[in-house]
Formats: sequence, structure tokens, C-alpha cells
Amino acid sequence: MPKVNGPLIRRTRRGRDLSVDDVAPQLDIAPGTLRNIENMRAEASDRLIGRICRFFELDEDAVRTLPKAPRRLAPRVALKRSA
Repeated sequence: MPKVNGPLIRRTRRGRDLSVDDVAPQLDIAPGTLRNIENMRAEASDRLIGRICRFFELDEDAVRTLPKAPRRLAPRVALKRSA
């Protein structure tokens, strides 16, 4: 089972002013399962990905495309000043 773009699903749900408790029964899953998918702690079956895409009218490729990890900056290192 593939991981999905959970943040996209969460943004879409919140953008429509829907709670997890509103959406989960429509997708025939537990609210905790939807939370785990949105937080990328759980994978979704192909069938569930299809239901999510139909419910939110999302492109399946976008849902299957994982978000890019934020770029981490190198830690700051204090430079020694010559006296």
C-alpha cells in the first residue's frame, strides 16, 4: 500500500471547513485512520485513494505524489575572530 500526500488531503479537507469526523464516515474509515493518513503515519490502499480522490475531487497523481521534505539549513557555526 502506498503512502499518500497527507498534507494535501488535510489542506483540502480544512479548506472545505470539514472535520475529520465529518469526512471519515463518508470514506468508510475510522477518524483515526484519516488522521494517520493526513499525518503520513499510515498508508492507504488503492481503493481508499480512489475514494479520497472522488470525495474531494482531487487528481489521483497529486494525491500519490509525496510532498518534498523541507530543506534543512546547515547549523550556524560561530567564526573565531582574530585579535
